[in-house]
Amino acid sequence: MVVCSCGTPNSVGGSGPEDATPADATESDLAPDNEREDGCPLASRCLGGLVERCVDGRFGEPELCPLGATCRDGACRALDDRARSQLKSLETIRATWENRAGWPSFIDADAVADSLLAGDGTDQAFFQAARDLALATRQGHQVIVLVDHDACAPPHMPRQGWSRFAVCGRPLGDDVVVTYARAGNVLGLVAGDRIVGLDALRGPALLEAAARRPVCGGGAVSEAYRRETAAASFFGTLPPSSQLDVVSAQGASRSVVVPAEAQPMGSLLDCRDPFGRAGEADIASWIREDGVGVIRIASFAPGAPREWSDTEEYEAYLAEVTAEIAEAFDQVKDRPALIWDVRGNGGGYSSIALQIVAGMAGVTATSLFTCAYRHPDSWPPAYSSALSESFAITPGGPFVYGGNAAVLIDGLAYSATDHFAFAVARATTVPLVGSPTAGAFGRSGLIYEVVGPPAMQFTVDPRYCTDATTGEPLEGRSVNPTVVVEYDPKDLAAGIDTVLERAVALLLGSGG
Repeated sequence: MVVCSCGTPNSVGGSGPEDATPADATESDLAPDNEREDGCPLASRCLGGLVERCVDGRFGEPELCPLGATCRDGACRALDDRARSQLKSLETIRATWENRAGWPSFIDADAVADSLLAGDGTDQAFFQAARDLALATRQGHQVIVLVDHDACAPPHMPRQGWSRFAVCGRPLGDDVVVTYARAGNVLGLVAGDRIVGLDALRGPALLEAAARRPVCGGGAVSEAYRRETAAASFFGTLPPSSQLDVVSAQGASRSVVVPAEAQPMGSLLDCRDPFGRAGEADIASWIREDGVGVIRIASFAPGAPREWSDTEEYEAYLAEVTAEIAEAFDQVKDRPALIWDVRGNGGGYSSIALQIVAGMAGVTATSLFTCAYRHPDSWPPAYSSALSESFAITPGGPFVYGGNAAVLIDGLAYSATDHFAFAVARATTVPLVGSPTAGAFGRSGLIYEVVGPPAMQFTVDPRYCTDATTGEPLEGRSVNPTVVVEYDPKDLAAGIDTVLERAVALLLGSGG
């Protein structure tokens, strides 16, 4: 991608003059004219980062401000050092992603600059521009967070997938359905309530606006991930004093005003699991009254450190987690039907996930995909065969199971969980039930830092993964379920997990 570095205020990192006041900006350009003119409420006004001037009683076409300036408070104003530094930070993130990341890259540098310049100069404007940058890249594992992780908090830049009102949501058509709500939450919401509007936002605009609100987290590797994270983060990013339009599971409508004050930190809830169970055991199993066994795996890397001191420590960890999953499996493997629940599983180690697939019904030896590392600064992208890694299924191992099984997935099934779902679909006869996965087939990679302000960290995934059968790139390609299921509000109101029950009915031959 060719990026103009000619210094216009519409280009990230443009080489503008060092002086805060551009040489070609006049006093009238840089100061608002408060005189009213016939037919215009003001002599000039801002439209994004552009200025509209009133001429002969009408506003003219939007114009660029002079070099190094942008429109704020109705007039062109010179950029200060803070704004210049923020633009440079955004350009560093964009350039690093383009130069180090794998395919694909869809970053519009001008649009990201415009997002910042159209803002009001506050931290929130910078957060929004960073969010727009993340959303412009359809690749997983490319995350933007604040260096001060404790500052990743509602309402301005919360953690992705967290709620500040003890309520969790998932997409239901164009709406957000409440899948879990703690008793006594300040919004008065209960499971099964549908959010059908937020102020003037209704229809597709409801989830789209939620997806664009700044968060400490990733972008939109796929449409499935974009929708799912928008709904999972919905109750963490709600604008204070906004109004929710709510429809109960029984069809009654009401309005709820979001409190202006942020809730106590103790009310924060991790909603990456649809039922708020993310803080519970990462690996758990149980037997239902109908005899069906269930194994829930919230992570394929529970408690893992960011780095390992040596290979022995790493291998010991893999063995420990595999043994923990095997213990959960042993408690239910004598059941005639078994369900693996990986909804909301943010990934981890694929070697662990693929061992489970190796024991599933109908499994065959299968080559899955290959991932190679991109050479930095190569364009068109070039990849290293010496650093490639291939993934395959070899039947057998500790998870052999001969009964009927199903796997529950959703748009937050990410990274190693994408690998897991892909392997189930490609190498077994086991059905996938739920909604499409995230489609993040790379892995966590390099960490960089920019000064902002505020200072931010961002990560880069330099891998390029391709389907072993077709050769097609996998990044951004969700794994689709065999049986598509959305949450039913009446089920949720009654405490019923619609997706789980559909899978049970499918295995027991009573429906689905």
